[in-house]
This record gives sequence, structure tokens and C-alpha cells, in this order.
Amino acid sequence: FYKRAQILVADVWGTFGGEGPGKFADLPWLTAFADYKLPQILWDQGAMRLHPALAERIQRGELIRWGSAEEVELRAATVVAVEELVFLLRKRGRDLVSFQVDWLLWNAAQGGLAVPHHRTLTWAY
Repeated sequence: FYKRAQILVADVWGTFGGEGPGKFADLPWLTAFADYKLPQILWDQGAMRLHPALAERIQRGELIRWGSAEEVELRAATVVAVEELVFLLRKRGRDLVSFQVDWLLWNAAQGGLAVPHHRTLTWAY
């Protein structure tokens, strides 16, 4: 859940192409950067299901309180869903780590999606 710290490491890795200051032996320990866009695209694409009551609250644009059970569950489910995607991609010969799948999903989520993202007031993401 330490999105900003993980992004720093991933950005240093990306900037230096995994060499010199960007060489990290433990990159597979980074998780997806659980924010508001990843749950949106995972939900939109059917890779994550939401409880109907939560889905309705998000559809209505209600605020989901930061640190609430619903917000934590959304973020935790996002991390788990991305880990499952990484596992499936590796079975198909794609050697990616979680933050790389995060980047792909985040970029894909910038287009129009059929479902809205959840709304949470937070400094964390």
C-alpha cells in the first residue's frame, strides 16, 4: 500500500534501465500501486468483481472514506488481482513483474471506461 515509495523505486529502475542506481535485486517484491485507476480497469474488464452495494456507491459517485473497510478491500483486491495476472502472464511466457503490469493497466485505464473510478479523499494516491 506504500504506493509512492514503490513508484520511486520503479521509476529509478525505469530511468536507469535496471542498471547502476536502477539495479535492484528485489523488484519482484514490489506490488501493484493500488490507487483509484487500477480497480476501475480491473472492474471494467471483469478481472475484479465488486459487492453490488459497493459498486452502486461507486456508480453514484459517493465518497469512499480513506481507510474504511471498503477502501482497503478495493486496494487489497487490486494487489491480489494484479498478482494473479502476473502469474497468468508468466504461464504464457511473459516475464513481467507486478509494477510493469500496473503500468500497462494504468495506461490502458486512461481511455474511456464503462465504469467510474472510486472517489476517496487521501494523500496516499
